[in-house]
Amino acid sequence: MLPAPAQAQAMNAPDAPTASASAPAAPALADALAAFGAGRVGPADLREIQCSPAAAEEPTEHECRWEQRTARGWYRYASWLAHDGRGWTLLEDPLPVPRGDDSKLRKAL
Repeated sequence: MLPAPAQAQAMNAPDAPTASASAPAAPALADALAAFGAGRVGPADLREIQCSPAAAEEPTEHECRWEQRTARGWYRYASWLAHDGRGWTLLEDPLPVPRGDDSKLRKAL
């Protein structure tokens, strides 16, 4: 068994898909995208997944952002997802996020 720091390092490889505690893991986001009809994306093509709760009155809804690999490289996307006992569900079409400009994202979502 690896020491704790080595285990953490092995689990968080630089290009490994990541998820925060309140965000879907890459396989769950890939499933949500496919179920919504947003196309087939492999878990290895998703990274930097981050979500924040939408509002106290809608505790299952989250504003989420992630990077997705395409044939032309990595692009940032955002959408609303819901999380309940059955898993993660995409609520709206994913929107591309311009690099370095999250202000446009807030207006779009």
